[in-house]
Amino acid sequence: MLDKKRITVIAGTGGRGAISFIHERSRPLGGPDGGNGGMGGSVNIVARSRLRSLAEFERISRIAAEPGAGGGGGERTGK
Repeated sequence: MLDKKRITVIAGTGGRGAISFIHERSRPLGGPDGGNGGMGGSVNIVARSRLRSLAEFERISRIAAEPGAGGGGGERTGK
């Protein structure tokens, strides 16, 4: 029977932003048009009152959320 368990929980890191500059004939001065990186994922932990043992978590030592995607040119934000 397993009564104690140490699990490392890691939230997702944010995505990298993009550096981009617009070059169009109609806009002689151009300007920046890079996008922000996406937000990282969250980890939600929900307790269950009917759980008698932590045996189902015996082989789990780390839980990590997905990272955010990077931004793009044209002011596109990552997911």
